[in-house]
Amino acid sequence: MAQTVTVSRDIRCPAEETSAFVTDPRQVLSQLSTLSRCRFVESRDDGELWDVFLDSGTVHLGGRVLIAPADGSRLHWRSVRGTRHTFEALVEPDGGTSRLTMSLTFSVTGFGVAWISEMIGRGLVARNLEAMAEEIRHHLEFER
Repeated sequence: MAQTVTVSRDIRCPAEETSAFVTDPRQVLSQLSTLSRCRFVESRDDGELWDVFLDSGTVHLGGRVLIAPADGSRLHWRSVRGTRHTFEALVEPDGGTSRLTMSLTFSVTGFGVAWISEMIGRGLVARNLEAMAEEIRHHLEFER
C-alpha cells in the first residue's frame, strides 16, 4: 500500500526564478532544514545520485535517490536504496507569481506493520512537506 502526500504554496516570485531555484538540487537541498544528510554521490547518464533523508526527530525517511535531469519546471526523484519513495516538485506560473506543488509517495513492506507505519508516516511526511514548502516560499520571497 502506497501513501501520497501533496502540498501546494503560492510564492510571490516570478515562475522563472522559482523554477531555477527548485529544480537545482544543489540550491534547494542546501536550504531545507527538514532534509538532512543530503549529499551528492555521482552523475549518471539518467541523472544524479544523491543521499537524501526527510528528518523528523528520530525518524529518517529516505536513502539514495536518482534525481532526473531538470526539465525547467520540475524536480523529480525516485529512490534506488532505502525507503521506497518518489518525490516531485512542480513550479507553475500564476500571473506574475508562481505556484509550487510538491508530492511524495512512499511505501513500506509487510502487511500489518506496513499499514501502521504508512498511516503514521503519512502524518510525518505531511508536516515535513508543509515545512519544506514554507522554507522554499520564505527563501524566495524574503532572502533573495
